[in-house]
Amino acid sequence: MNAGNPCAVVLENLPGITSINCRSTNITSLQISGVPLVSLNCGLNQLTTLDLSGIPTLKKLYADSNLLTSIDLSPVPELNDLTLSTNLLTAIDFSAVPNIDALMLEHNQLTNLDLSNLSQLQQASLAYNSLEYLFMKNGSYIPSTFSLSYNPNLKYICCDESNLTGYKNKVNSLGYSNCEVNSYCSFNPGGAYFTLSGNNHYDYDSNGCNITDEPFKSLKFRISSGNQTTDYAVADASGNYRIPDSKGNYMIVPIVENPNFYSVSPASVNISFPSEINILEQNFCIIRNGIHNDLEVTILPTNVARHFKLKIYQKIMIFFNFLQPCRNVRLFLLT
Repeated sequence: MNAGNPCAVVLENLPGITSINCRSTNITSLQISGVPLVSLNCGLNQLTTLDLSGIPTLKKLYADSNLLTSIDLSPVPELNDLTLSTNLLTAIDFSAVPNIDALMLEHNQLTNLDLSNLSQLQQASLAYNSLEYLFMKNGSYIPSTFSLSYNPNLKYICCDESNLTGYKNKVNSLGYSNCEVNSYCSFNPGGAYFTLSGNNHYDYDSNGCNITDEPFKSLKFRISSGNQTTDYAVADASGNYRIPDSKGNYMIVPIVENPNFYSVSPASVNISFPSEINILEQNFCIIRNGIHNDLEVTILPTNVARHFKLKIYQKIMIFFNFLQPCRNVRLFLLT
């Protein structure tokens, strides 16, 4: 299709057409039905709406540089490649399109974005939005290409525990000093919210925790509220934690990897929001229960691990968390 005067386009009953490119053709309206499309490129036009209900076979959609304020993706469950950059979008629901692996959303007006359903995501560009809350807890890896630049108001990223360090490094490199990264995703963004924060220390000398004791890093917390689904949060490498939540009653329980080796004081905390203050502080003290032999082995891959593919490991770190010498330790890697 060639550019011309602004016009509306209707395409119907074209059974042999699987790809349409109407990019930069000055169209203001596009209706498609009875066409077994796999790929549609309608970017650089003047579209204010885009109805996908007539093309359920669509897998690739390029609708950048239009005037879209919303879009319904539920009619195209096979979609795997989506470009909606440079529009006027404020929200998008991805719950019906779990196969998306490439997502371009830069230059929109998005504030809250939930990508927790996109476990196949390999490429995501979210730059130049107004993001405040980003949910990336999808049981997968950080996308190999991931852009989050120019979102200075970002407050919270929820992700898998295994990706905490990666996302923290990302926000730190971008200078987003007010952005919290955690694995706690039950927090409902928007409106009034409250915060429980504090730090964790290891009472190595058994005389009570104080600021001179070393931080206890990566302590995990179980957060439950009535009959709601339990969720989890994790403290950072400095032993600090910050858990935002909405109005309600909550129980916070610290969890150590081996409860036979350590106890935590207090063992749990009950809080009720709202309270007189929006930020409550609660510190936790981790106490060892005697001396135990313990060995932890961490193996780090040089490349991103994938199922059924060869993995090459460059470093083996062995941590001895006991006082007595350990003898005859053997490590076998079975392939």
